[in-house]
Amino acid sequence: AGSGKSVIGAIFKEIAKQLPLPLQFETVGIDAFHFRNAFLLTHFVDNQPLKNHKGRFDTYDVPKLTSALANFALGKEVYFPLYSRKIHDPIENAITVHKNSPTLLLLEGTWILSDDTEWRNVYKLLDFSIFVHANKEKVRQGVLERHMRGGRTLKDASDYFEMNEAVNFEYILQTKHNANKQIPPYYEI
Repeated sequence: AGSGKSVIGAIFKEIAKQLPLPLQFETVGIDAFHFRNAFLLTHFVDNQPLKNHKGRFDTYDVPKLTSALANFALGKEVYFPLYSRKIHDPIENAITVHKNSPTLLLLEGTWILSDDTEWRNVYKLLDFSIFVHANKEKVRQGVLERHMRGGRTLKDASDYFEMNEAVNFEYILQTKHNANKQIPPYYEI
């Protein structure tokens, strides 16, 4: 969280809008494949609702993501969801990629390169992958601010960061070897 993945995707999308490209360019974030909050509140791990760990590998509908990517690779018409930071839930069918339409799809998200069996099926469908490095302490403040904009108190945002995102951060660093390219954090360039 906080490495700049979504910002990079948004920049590429904006550049693509300004160029006369012979193809469609779409950005899809894996947050759009989160299980809905209603599901996360009613499914438990270690006596806690999954909602308490939203953003962890098991809070995503990975088979749904894999199916959408496989259909995209086959040239089928695909309707991708979009994640709303206002309602904190996915909005279904928000992005349409038309059948046999030449499209460059940029998929961004934390777990894409995970060695977990389900997630491995995702990265095997990718043509090229980039790992964006970040320093946990340097991105912490920005992530806390994002959570507070979403309605959390500073304490709740800090607790959530330490319980989830800091743990996720350490795991994700171990997946960088699966990327085709690694780029250093923006503050080290």
